[in-house]
Amino acid sequence: MHKGIILLVEASDKGEAINKADGFIEDTANRGDDNIDWGEVGGRWSDEIEGDAKPYNEVKDLVAEWEGAQAKNLEGLKESFRESCKREDIETITDLAETEHSHSLWLAGKLYKLKSKMFSTEISVFDLNEYHAGTEYLEDTDNIWAVMIDLHS
Repeated sequence: MHKGIILLVEASDKGEAINKADGFIEDTANRGDDNIDWGEVGGRWSDEIEGDAKPYNEVKDLVAEWEGAQAKNLEGLKESFRESCKREDIETITDLAETEHSHSLWLAGKLYKLKSKMFSTEISVFDLNEYHAGTEYLEDTDNIWAVMIDLHS
């Protein structure tokens, strides 16, 4: 599965931004986060950001659009989790921990990462400076670059 993510990085120019994105991709693949085995800058999403990287201030509307998709994904996961728990008679976290049904546990893990704004393939925008999903900690955006990355798991 391919996942497009807009990575926000602090850099003085496009080359530095892409180098930081490449380093993040390599580190993520080496750790095997969310079963990611490789990735690249741009990839299947290279048409989203012309040249694969732009100053954040030039593409902030696109970033906001992708962040909106991330919020919808969270709501979809919440609903799936609720439905899964209903089918399995889960009322408490203890019930969930004791279940033999891995689907509910898998959904709980995805929800935890997304709700905690940790890195995962469920996110759409990731701030590498704060190591946090989304843009809520962006203040001075003059040296922030948006780099489109394609991760494969």
